[in-house]
Amino acid sequence: MKNTVKLIFLILLSFIISCSLFQNEEDEIPPKNVREMEWEIMDTVKTEGSNSERLRAIWGSSPNDLYIVGELHRGMYHYDGNEWNKVIIENIEGMNGPLAEGHFELGDVSGFGSNVIAVGTERIISPDSGSLILYKNGTEWERFNPRPGGMLNNVFAYDSENIWVGGSFSTLYKYNGSDWSSYTLPFPDNFINGFYSRPSDIAGNNSNNIYLKMYDMAGHDYLMNYNGSNWTLIDSLPGYYDDGEMWVSPSGIVYSIGLFQISKWDGSWETIFRNDNYEYWFQGIVGTDDNNITVLGYYAGFYAFQPTLFHYNGDDWAELQILDEEVSMLTKDIWTDGQEIWIIGMPSDFQNKSTMIVRGK
Repeated sequence: MKNTVKLIFLILLSFIISCSLFQNEEDEIPPKNVREMEWEIMDTVKTEGSNSERLRAIWGSSPNDLYIVGELHRGMYHYDGNEWNKVIIENIEGMNGPLAEGHFELGDVSGFGSNVIAVGTERIISPDSGSLILYKNGTEWERFNPRPGGMLNNVFAYDSENIWVGGSFSTLYKYNGSDWSSYTLPFPDNFINGFYSRPSDIAGNNSNNIYLKMYDMAGHDYLMNYNGSNWTLIDSLPGYYDDGEMWVSPSGIVYSIGLFQISKWDGSWETIFRNDNYEYWFQGIVGTDDNNITVLGYYAGFYAFQPTLFHYNGDDWAELQILDEEVSMLTKDIWTDGQEIWIIGMPSDFQNKSTMIVRGK
């Protein structure tokens, strides 16, 4: 009798486990086909700032929780699923007064879950002052201290123990959940350091496989890798103007964009797409796997700048004209959760102090 009861119990347990596994597979939603998305201009947010640096980056935990950062008249904007609102940083004292009064700008934003990290500067150009790292732990904003480096233009937040921040004067810091550590990168002998020597991007597919693109004052571009303990100089970057964003796929392959080309690193460089007529300027790259990669750019026409996507599906690259031909937009950055794509940019009329936000789903 005991053996019979035990056998029945084991059968029921196996059935419950198999059902649970099957349910997880059913709940996993495959990425939406980018080539079948419908596009619309969601908003035109009245942001202020300089012509070229009004906005710089977009990140979110979901399509109902998005942030855009830049100069933006000192700050960032948040989308809650209904509307965009300016984020006011309350109760944090800056070097020039309360941050709620402005006097700062942001260069990049990243996060994980409901945690958001935005980096920038308090407008003091110095190797050891002026940096700004803002952290939202789900509810409240706080400032990470001490202030490392100068102008910070890049952040990659993998999780709470692996937050990488880079900026001018080749600044690179990591936050391990409790402390900041400074890293000295293995530059070649001809590396020229200075204010414009900073990462163009930091990305990875796990905490022990982080990549960094760095360029120096002479325009040299380098690719470096962190293996969990040390940074290594892998190679220089192919082609001129290859200081754009990159994306690391779940398999660990690096995809890198320059102004006119898309390259892949998998032990050696391979140019996978190149615009020899210099008609398209690439601005951002996202993906879900090696067979679903989307590159953002714009067509540099004489009278207009048409926002354009290039999509790779594992077989070919397709150029996607996402808006009407008369729409002129200087695209800047792109974000996706696999189901939707959000794009930010500026009207080509520089007198129009606004941010254009495009959504595809």
